[in-house]
Order: sequence, then structure tokens, then C-alpha cells
Amino acid sequence: MMSVTETSKNMYRISEYNYCLDYNTEIKIIFNTFSGAIVSMSSTEYSRFMDLSLCTDSELETFHSVGLIIPKSNDTKRVIDFNRAAGVFSNKKHTYAILTTTECNARCFYCYEKGTPHYNMNIDVADKVSNFISSKSAEKSKIDVQWFGGEPLLNPTVIDRIVCNLQQLSITPSYSMITNGLLFDEKMLQHSLKNNWAIERVQITLDGDKKEYENRKQYVNVSNAFERVIENISGLLKQSINVSVRLNYDVNNVDSIIRVIDTLGERFSAYKNFKCYVYPLFDIHEKTELEQLEANKTLLKLWNILKNKNLYKVNLPLYRQTNCYACNANSFVIHPSGDLFKCSMDLENKVGNVDSVIDKNNILLDWCDINLSDKCHECIFLPLCQGGCTAGKLGIAHINCFLEKNVIDDLLKMYYEEKILNKAI
Repeated sequence: MMSVTETSKNMYRISEYNYCLDYNTEIKIIFNTFSGAIVSMSSTEYSRFMDLSLCTDSELETFHSVGLIIPKSNDTKRVIDFNRAAGVFSNKKHTYAILTTTECNARCFYCYEKGTPHYNMNIDVADKVSNFISSKSAEKSKIDVQWFGGEPLLNPTVIDRIVCNLQQLSITPSYSMITNGLLFDEKMLQHSLKNNWAIERVQITLDGDKKEYENRKQYVNVSNAFERVIENISGLLKQSINVSVRLNYDVNNVDSIIRVIDTLGERFSAYKNFKCYVYPLFDIHEKTELEQLEANKTLLKLWNILKNKNLYKVNLPLYRQTNCYACNANSFVIHPSGDLFKCSMDLENKVGNVDSVIDKNNILLDWCDINLSDKCHECIFLPLCQGGCTAGKLGIAHINCFLEKNVIDDLLKMYYEEKILNKAI
């Protein structure tokens, strides 16, 4: 007769989503990309783990509780596929990125909207947008509204109108804004943002210190733009609005990014509602191995500088149900004309209009396609990436896998040292 222990051992198998890293000759780090668990083991413990017949029931229970082993009857890939489909077609959350205008007061050389005809949303379209959101929203669905552009603050009248309309329709979205941050005035900071507009989060992009920033933004007839944006960030934080600063970098402005990190650290590191992160500008070519190595070093260097300035906490990428809001069947980018798109990086292929029934055309179906390539479906990082950027897959953008993939070993080491090793000492 088989013992209880032998029965338990025959119940489990090792998860295919265990990513193993040799921290040194004695310690191994295991990161389960599905459960998010990260554990360290000695080489001896790891050998026992890899041969489940050597493990006790207590060890098996521990491994199972964090997802390092799973019942043999479980098919995690099918679970991930099921969850992806559920996420894409879920009615529980709707996201609307509303372009109040395609005009902008900056002239960023890397803007993917360059060449887009200038168009301001009018009040008639704003009313139709409000009714569209109301008609699409289920009774208990969560609604996110993101003000976008162009520069959304070039058309604040439309923001006033849509917010007021939705209030009258008893719809209370979570509001956020992506802006260059220059046009906030005292009235907005003191009244409109928090009270009238109910803005919870603002994302602002900086491209370096004063000289680099103003050179890249190319504002027309604007003096001291950098100082004004920094002061506006301060004003937002004092109004308890969450501010996220995105630092766009490439091979030409890394030193300038380091200098602006110093400025942000001095001014804002004490604010809990302030977040700062770096992001590489998208390349238009495949990197050579040497170029990728240099890109990895740059990203890690900037992360460490942010960490030393108390602007960055080491976190691992976690399981995501879908790759982004654009692939959700109930989420849209709304153009100032009222035309509907799936992604702000694709303002050429519309999927409908706020004033008409949405046709399940091939463009919509391409964005909401739950199928993945064999390469993605077999990848150990599938739970963190879900097939990568759909805009990249469709050939619209030069983005593929998640940002951390190329530096995952270094990120795991940083996390282990900060969150696990230091606590054990």
C-alpha cells in the first residue's frame, strides 16, 4: 500500500513558470512568474526541490502554497488563456482615453502623433461622448477616464462639460490625465483638478534638465518652461493628487536625465504621492547584442540612481490578465471628432464612432484577439507579458516584450538583496 507521503508526492509537478537564477555558487533564486513568489534556496535545497520524491509533506505543502509546484491535474497555461479571454471580454472595467484635442503646445521630436491633423473636440461631440460612456457602462462596472491629447489642457471646456454630464448621469469614473504639465494655473491647482474634475492621478513627462527639456519640447514663445513644470508638480502634490513623472531617455540624454533625477529627489522624494520612473524611447531598429547589453546597463544604472534618491522601490513585474486596456473589448480611445480607436498609437484605423453602433470589424477583432504566437505561448514570461504590446504585434509600434525582460536577472538580484537578504541580516 502507498504511504500518505508517497501519495502526496505523486499529486504534484514542478511549475513550468519557475524562473531559476544562480545568485552565486551556493544560492539560487526562484521566481514564479505566475504566482509572483520569489524564494531562495541553497544548492542542496534546490536539488531536493527538483526531485519531489525527496521532499517531506510539509515541504510539498510550502512549495504548493507559493505556486512552485502545482497539482498534476492543473493546466496553468489553460488557466492563463482562460483568464486572458475573460479579461478581454470583461464588462467589469471600461477605460476611455479621451483626446480633448490633437493640438499640442510642445513639439517633441519623438511624438508618435506627429503629422496628425489638428482637431479640437466641440461641445456637441462632448455630449455624445458622455452619452456613449453612459450607454456602454454596466451597472457595477468600474470606469476609468483618462484625459489625453495632444495636450488635453488646451481644451479644458470639454473636460468641464463631460465631467458635469457624467455627474448628472450618476456616473463616477476614476479620472486621470496625461499632460506635459505646463498649462496648470492657480485656479486649476486650487479648484478645478481636485474638486470640479476629481482628478486622482496625473502623469507628466520630463526629458532631462532645463536645457535638454526645453530643447526637446520646443515650446513656442514660452520662457522658463522647465521651472514652471517643476512648480506645477509641487502644486499637484500639495493638493494630494498622485503624480507620476515619466523620464524619457535615449543614448543622447542619459546624463541630463541623471541631473533631473537629482532635482526631483531634492524636491519631491518626501512625498508619498510622487512616483518617478524611466522609460527608453522606442527604437526603430533591432538591437545588436552589444547595443542591447549597453541598453541594459543604462536602464539598471538609472534604476539604481532613482533608488538612491528614494524615488524608486524595487518591484518585480507581476501576473497580468491581459497586456493592456487597448485589447479590452469595452475600452476605447475617443478622438476629438468622436471617432473610436483602440490605441492612442493607432489613430488611423477607427473601429466606430460615439454616435453609432460599434461594428465588430476586423480592426476591432485584431485588437481583441486572444490568440498568441507559439513563441509567446511557450515563454516562461507569458504571465508577465501576455504576448507583449498588441500595437507591436500589429506592426504599428516598435515595442514587443515587457521592459524588464532583458534585465530580469539583475532585477531579481536587486529585489533579493533589498527585500529578502537585508531582512535576514
